[in-house]
Amino acid sequence: MEINIQTHDRFFVAMNILFVTPPPYLPNKLHRIRSYNLIHMLSKKNNIYVLSTTTQKIQQDDIKSLRKNCKEVIHIPMSKVQGLINCLLHPHLPYEVAFCINNNTKSTIAKIIKRKKIDLIYFKRLRSAVYADKKINTPCLIDTTDAMSLFYKKLSEKSSGLRKLFYFLESKKYFRYEKHVANKIRDWVVCSEYDKEYLQTFLQVSLTTIPNSVEIPKRFPRKTNMTLALLFQGLMDKPVNRDAITYFVKDIFPSLTKKHPNVRLFIVGPRPPKSIKNLMNKHIKVLGYVNDINVIYKQTTIVICPIRIGTGTRNKILQAWARRKPVVSTSIGAEGLQYTNKKDIVIADTPKEFAKAIIDIVTHESLQKRLQQNGFKTAEKYYSQHVIQKKLDRLL
Repeated sequence: MEINIQTHDRFFVAMNILFVTPPPYLPNKLHRIRSYNLIHMLSKKNNIYVLSTTTQKIQQDDIKSLRKNCKEVIHIPMSKVQGLINCLLHPHLPYEVAFCINNNTKSTIAKIIKRKKIDLIYFKRLRSAVYADKKINTPCLIDTTDAMSLFYKKLSEKSSGLRKLFYFLESKKYFRYEKHVANKIRDWVVCSEYDKEYLQTFLQVSLTTIPNSVEIPKRFPRKTNMTLALLFQGLMDKPVNRDAITYFVKDIFPSLTKKHPNVRLFIVGPRPPKSIKNLMNKHIKVLGYVNDINVIYKQTTIVICPIRIGTGTRNKILQAWARRKPVVSTSIGAEGLQYTNKKDIVIADTPKEFAKAIIDIVTHESLQKRLQQNGFKTAEKYYSQHVIQKKLDRLL
């Protein structure tokens, strides 16, 4: 461990940090964006060792990208079959938590601690806590991003049938598991004050809010055509994103096509299921994974965030702000972010309001420019990596 004296006359301890992520994949710029950005920022002043348990095939580009910021990247392969067996053997645990159980990961953590003289273990996601051993004396913190029991409670309220029952049971399991983890790990990080306030009602832990961050690009994608083009971006295997875009296409988009016959909608994100692919028509393109999202931003007029379920904060809004794109979102979609309605973003909670907001932005150039300028300023002031870096330094 090295001690560096900073120019602002404050001491900062450069640490050896083990950053632990759960299945299914390595953090990258599309999957686990928060993890990827945290690793990047932590590496500025610390030595980072990443340990990821993975069930997905590893992309060499992902490893190369992480190694630019890390001393070492270790991934432990795990079969999906083993994960499913875990779920059957541990029905009392939340499904995602049980799936992640892996003794090899636990023993590897113990070895790395000794070999690399680790000063801090940064467990990313609540389900990573299955790898936290009480016998380990190394200081730990856990970054859960969201309050998981609250997340599944909201999913249950928006669902029906067997899904409603499953999500309800998961919320109860997560409520118990959050209490269990709080007995092992006392320092917690979440990405919004909303989640923090909820967890404070029943956990006796030290809670810190570290918002999601965004890299501010040096150049901004300029729109290359006159067509009204909308962008929805997210991991399409997530129920939250599937619900959002299905709601938008069925309840909002038809009124837009009547007023703007040439309107286009881009749905971008890995692993779109058949139900999302079936939304494609002459107006809608389901692009799945794209190598360079800026290519799509160049064609985009407005970014939409019609989220109806969830907790935490939306990277999709931060990325749009950083690229000077107007955003229309539901209240839930913008939850946890600093904003003023119709200054940084337009909030619309009904189909009629959402469609009107999009048409207003297209119709009124002054509104479009106001949203572009103020959204960018908000991203830069509150969510740029430079700002979040300082919060991380204080926490460490």
